[in-house]
This record gives sequence, structure tokens and C-alpha cells, in this order.
Amino acid sequence: MPTGCGYGSSGWGDPLIYTPDPFDALLTHFCGIYRPTGGNVNKYGISDQHKLLVQDNIPCRLSTIGGRSPHSGREFQVSKELAIADYKLFMRPQQFAITPTNWAMLEGRSFNIISALELRQKDNPEIHHLELFLLEIQP
Repeated sequence: MPTGCGYGSSGWGDPLIYTPDPFDALLTHFCGIYRPTGGNVNKYGISDQHKLLVQDNIPCRLSTIGGRSPHSGREFQVSKELAIADYKLFMRPQQFAITPTNWAMLEGRSFNIISALELRQKDNPEIHHLELFLLEIQP
């Protein structure tokens, strides 16, 4: 059974019927989630971080926040700095934790994950989907 699908009954005694969630049809992109790994330490004591693929080909949807102009999105406090998320990535819950230390890769573009929200439906305690707030890493 695909993630995000439900089963229901019409109440007339018929067997449970597959009912897809329309949210899945909106996930038209595919992304990968990466986590940092330790790298070499330079003469200043700073480690260069490498990216390790956690999972690839995750169905998702990327959208802009606050219009098309750069840095018009939502502000987040990250450690002691202020970060502005320009993009939001929607996906189903994953079997691993997604945190602000992870990166998202989508269509050759790399994004820092600033924040991850777990959203639930009103009458269901299970997580319905994730909303990741992203800042694009410019080469």
C-alpha cells in the first residue's frame, strides 16, 4: 500500500475500499535528503563537511514563499542568527528524522533545511505530511 493512502467503507457492509489521498497527486518532484559527515580538519580547526545520502527519490513538491523576490520568505531564528526561508518543500513522513543539519537536493539544486514541521489532520493523530523550510545554497 502506498504511503498516505487510506481505506474506508461506505457503511453498507461492503469490504474496505482503497481511497487515495489527493495530497499524493501534488507531489510532482523527487528529492534527496543528505546529512553531514565528518571531514578533514584544516589548520584552523574547522572540519569540511561532506554530504552523505540518507534517502533519494522521495516524492515531494517545492514551492516559493512570499513571492518571487529573493529573501521575501519566512524568518527563522537558527542558533544565534536570523535565516530567511525562500522555499517550502512538502513530503510525506519519512522513516528517519529530518533536522536543520540536513540538506535537500532537488533537480540539481541544493538547499539548507532551516526548519521542519510535522502536520497532522484534525481527526487523525498520525503525521499527514512534512513541511520543510529551505534556503537555496548558491554556488
